[in-house]
This record gives sequence, C-alpha cells and structure tokens, in this order.
Amino acid sequence: MSGETEPVKKDEAPREQVAMQEYIALLTDKLNRALQVQSMTTRKLEEIQSDRPPADAETALMMVLEAEWNRREELASQLKAITDQMILRLAEDRRKLEEIRKHANIARQAREKLRSQESR
Repeated sequence: MSGETEPVKKDEAPREQVAMQEYIALLTDKLNRALQVQSMTTRKLEEIQSDRPPADAETALMMVLEAEWNRREELASQLKAITDQMILRLAEDRRKLEEIRKHANIARQAREKLRSQESR
C-alpha cells in the first residue's frame, strides 16, 4: 500500500532539484554577464582617462557609469522576472503534486475498502 505512493515522493525531490539547478545556472550566467560588463566598463574608463583631459574624462566617466547603472537595473529586472517565473512554476508543481497525492490516497482508500468487503 505505501509502496504505491512512494513514486510520487521520489519524483518531487528531483523535479525541484532540477528546477533549482536550472535557476542557479541562469543566475550564474547573468552574474558572469554582469562581470563581463564590469570588466569592459573598467577598460573603457581606463581608455577614456588616458586619452582625454581630466574635465572631459569626468563627463565621459559619468556617461559610462550611467550606462553601467542602466545595464545593472536591466539585469536586476531580468533576474526578478526569472525568479518570479521559477516561483510560479514551483508553486504550480506543488499544487499538481498535492492533487496527485490526493487522488493516490483516494485510490488507496478505495482499494482498502474493496479488499475489506471482499474478505467478508
């Protein structure tokens, strides 16, 4: 009897684990992209500061920093959207799992009732 509901429990952990691994991979990818942008920004700043007089470099620095800020806000927005999608997907999976468990319990109870009636 209990062996019939175990596959549901075994399926739950791997699905959530796979979803979390996918989520971590997405976050890692976004972080790597942000680090690449930061590295490019640093190189650009070094180029600007070496090629222009200080006042001009200051203006250019502000423009680069503003662009970097906008890129980071966009990345944060994308990460939030991904996080929200994963949360919704996990909630839906949990709901489906509870529904499966409910039906498994109903089926188990029906089988037990049938067996008890047959034994009489």
